[in-house]
Amino acid sequence: MDIENRKKGRSKRGFTVIELMVVIVIINLLSGVALPQLTGYIERTKEKMDLMKLFYLKHSVERGLYELEGTGSKAVDTASVSGGEQYYGWKTAENWLKDKSGLGLFRMNLRKDNPVRFNTARLQKNELKSGFWADMLKEAGFGAVAQGVGGSKDGNGWAYGLSLFTSKTLTWSAGDTNPQLKVRWTNGNPNSHSVDVYIGGDWNDALRGRMGTCFSTYGDGACK
Repeated sequence: MDIENRKKGRSKRGFTVIELMVVIVIINLLSGVALPQLTGYIERTKEKMDLMKLFYLKHSVERGLYELEGTGSKAVDTASVSGGEQYYGWKTAENWLKDKSGLGLFRMNLRKDNPVRFNTARLQKNELKSGFWADMLKEAGFGAVAQGVGGSKDGNGWAYGLSLFTSKTLTWSAGDTNPQLKVRWTNGNPNSHSVDVYIGGDWNDALRGRMGTCFSTYGDGACK
């Protein structure tokens, strides 16, 4: 009877201080392992979702090319390039689409303390408001940014308050970086009827995310 009473007494008192401390230690140990892994998984998923948006634009442009085939339209090549980007006398998109640096559609200004903002790149602002590239961007879900940059009254072409990507790599930077969203003929060949969309500088120096994602439809080989 005494043994049973002691057992009942302990059950009524609940956990001892030592038992509670053990539980707390176990929870902290699990949190130290599980939470970082969960956070990393979420961020990796966001990067993959952002990469998929580049594929949306790739497929949109390639469908547009298919629809233009046989019409004689040069809308893809003759899109105007902004004055500050007319290196080598290249005033239209044609040569930039073949060049290793690609055609910059717009740039993202990534900062530490402020939301991402968007700006013009190589393509002229009016090409983002109407025409082939404006239509392709809109079809792929980039229309709000394209119209925002194209219609900006700011002399530098800044567009604020717009959201496009979700990963930390494409929304935040410890410094002040300006990666561009670019498009290029696959292997620089206009006859391929295929394009690659990427974020970065040259086609083979695309931006790599914090969780390892290469932001290029070309594949991991596009990131150094």
